[in-house]
Amino acid sequence: MKESFEFTVLIAGKKVTCCGRRSKKARHIRLKIRNENSIFITLPQNAHVQDAKKAVRHHHRWILTHLSRRENENRMPPYLLEDGGYLPLLDKKWRLLLVNTKRPKGYWEEAPFSLRIHMPNLDRTVVSPLVLEWYFHRAHLYLADRIPYWAGVMTVQPKSFRVKNQKTLWGSCSRQKNLNFNWRILLLPEETADYLIIHELAHLRHMDHSSRFWSDVARFCPHFRLHRRILKERDHWLRFPPS
Repeated sequence: MKESFEFTVLIAGKKVTCCGRRSKKARHIRLKIRNENSIFITLPQNAHVQDAKKAVRHHHRWILTHLSRRENENRMPPYLLEDGGYLPLLDKKWRLLLVNTKRPKGYWEEAPFSLRIHMPNLDRTVVSPLVLEWYFHRAHLYLADRIPYWAGVMTVQPKSFRVKNQKTLWGSCSRQKNLNFNWRILLLPEETADYLIIHELAHLRHMDHSSRFWSDVARFCPHFRLHRRILKERDHWLRFPPS
């Protein structure tokens, strides 16, 4: 019995991708909204895919409500620079706090799941650059951990990586084995961020998008089609914040 599965259903005329896996710890079927077109299903070890399909049909009203809500969320910017607002960081949210300071230059500092932006004389023009500086810092930390991890799993060796502020690409890989990642990788769900890393590392073997490339990606990310869809749906985030 395969641990992972994927199927599509029509709910009120809307095509919904359902992917999931079996878990030894799960006692009941669990549904989780991933984006406006897909859900993730966790099945008990001995349950069948037909049970997942029945659960989707039974909860179709709940699913439609939450898919619509997620669609509206994705049309919004990923974050707003307001005091008390939230900054997404993979699957977590950090609270943004704006603080006045008498120092001549603004700066940021972290507290548990909160980011303090110290503004000189309440100058809000420093907020966006400092938030971006923080995201760059966090992206370096994250990628310095996850790239070696997945490179070891996939038995490939990149030469180096850089964090960039690209407006059209989530990531890239050069023929010199250098990887580039957009800092906005931190705005994604963690599994989608992992897919993006796996995708670029797979280019170390295949500098194209051939069937061999996608077969390699699928070995390490069985639900890569779902994550490709998530990236496509959030492409407009690449142009945020407006320059």
